[in-house]
Amino acid sequence: MKFDDEFLETAVGRKPVLVALLEGPHHRRELQEQLDLSKSTCHRIIRSFDENGLVRRTNSGYGLTLLGRIVAEQVMQFEEGLETACQLQPLLELFESSAEEFDCAVFTDADVDWVVERDPPFTIDRDVEFVERSDVIRVIDWTPVPELYIQKIFQIIAEDGMRAESIYPKDEVEHRLGKFPELHDQLIEREAKPRYWVYDDVPPWGMTIYDDSLVQLRAYEQQSGAHLLDATTDDPRVAEWAMDIFADYRDRADPLSAVDDLPDWGDYSW
Repeated sequence: MKFDDEFLETAVGRKPVLVALLEGPHHRRELQEQLDLSKSTCHRIIRSFDENGLVRRTNSGYGLTLLGRIVAEQVMQFEEGLETACQLQPLLELFESSAEEFDCAVFTDADVDWVVERDPPFTIDRDVEFVERSDVIRVIDWTPVPELYIQKIFQIIAEDGMRAESIYPKDEVEHRLGKFPELHDQLIEREAKPRYWVYDDVPPWGMTIYDDSLVQLRAYEQQSGAHLLDATTDDPRVAEWAMDIFADYRDRADPLSAVDDLPDWGDYSW
């Protein structure tokens, strides 16, 4: 058997038959009925699979060989990878326009399981649950967040002692400090103050890292800031990549004490 374009076309183009055979051996008539194939088409597919060593005849019908099972699983992963890439398209466009170098493997590795949500409205409740389960969150963003969400997060920080550090443009930090002065005073009193880093050249996308392990990426409409997409994964490789990206931006950002007209919160260590 030789791997070539014809073999690849056979495997990808006949994926439904491969998937059906992954469930177990099938007779040709069963495949015809299950997949709505004509007799001649089904015969042609099975003959091609047989010639390429993907199937063998058994008493229960045609079953996949070990090679056939590997090919079927690889074809399924290939399709899942393409589907995920298409779902992530708004986010990938923003990465492409960013000045940062991004590891494409984060999005192309078939073993990375991205949970992608593209249909608004995006629920605040789910993000609050992420925060409630976390000891540390790290955020890079540029869009205004609903005030109800900010208030809830500050309350969790104050009550549970959760630590948070966020990188925002100066105007967003000013908005938060000005809108919720009492909550910030409570955080300072309880020594649970969040770390704010000011950096006006933040990327056009948003990111939150929960406990250095769960990564949430966000895509926005660039003119209005409207929320377009959320993508979340707990893959350790993505978490490592995200922490490197966050550290890079934090190294370029300024603490409040270095920014005019913002309060000095002093020691930034935890």
